[in-house]
Amino acid sequence: MGFTSELLEKHASLWHRATHHPFLEETAALTIPQPVFAQWLIQDYLFGVDYTRFLALLSARAPGEFMESLGRSVGVMLDELELFRKMAERAGVDLAGAKPLPTCRAYTDYLLRLAYRESFPVCFTALWTLERAYHEAWSWVKENLKGESPWQEFIDNWTTPEFAAFVAWLGESLDRIAAGEDPEELAQMEENFVLTCHYEERFWQMSYGGEGWD
Repeated sequence: MGFTSELLEKHASLWHRATHHPFLEETAALTIPQPVFAQWLIQDYLFGVDYTRFLALLSARAPGEFMESLGRSVGVMLDELELFRKMAERAGVDLAGAKPLPTCRAYTDYLLRLAYRESFPVCFTALWTLERAYHEAWSWVKENLKGESPWQEFIDNWTTPEFAAFVAWLGESLDRIAAGEDPEELAQMEENFVLTCHYEERFWQMSYGGEGWD
């Protein structure tokens, strides 16, 4: 069993919460309140801006064999940010002047701290975790969708064969990386898998309100 399979099996309950939140169930059932999805849209757009920076930093310090694929992912994220802007305009959601809520800010600060301070294997673990979580979460939505969604382009964006192939490459690469690491480094990698899963779970929940800086 590879490192990624071990993580998913050992932390199965946490992984399920990160990828099968009520937000996703309501999106699939076409019952998600528009203000809830709009809140998510705004915060995920803001997350995406800093996540693009995380990818750029990670690609700059990556070993040669990873540079090309990670570099391309920066361009993919720039296109994704344009999709967010288009969907926001269509839904009448104003992104101008939007501020990150505490969970969003904590998540992006965590990723940027990793990029500046932690080893490449630890950063790569967080990258695989969040990309795998997104692919699994939105694939579940697509498989259980009760009809045409007003947010269909988002659903389609994270369920393409290209995205599935990228996630598979990340997992295969992480298994190879982990095979050469010592127990201390593997423990750090596992710790950041767990942290990333917690942030994913909390990001869905944040969309329902109750967060603020006051």
